[in-house]
Amino acid sequence: MVSCAVETAAPAEVEPWPVFARAFVAALRTALLLAVAAAAVVLVVMLAVAPMPDDAALTVPTGAFEVDVPGGVPPEVDTYTSRSELGYCV
Repeated sequence: MVSCAVETAAPAEVEPWPVFARAFVAALRTALLLAVAAAAVVLVVMLAVAPMPDDAALTVPTGAFEVDVPGGVPPEVDTYTSRSELGYCV
């Protein structure tokens, strides 16, 4: 079997993008860039104007993450789990 490089032109049935479609995509890209720039400006202004909270507002209160576990005793014997509860056929 022998193969060699073959140069082909673009297929005849493929039409280039219409002018309106190219302009529409360019307008969408421009609108996206303007929206991102506006969001960045708003973020910078908010960070510059908003007062920074003091250290007390950033700390977690004492006891906020404490978990209460009831003081129980373990059973004297092992508990029994039937085979059907484990998913085995009985």
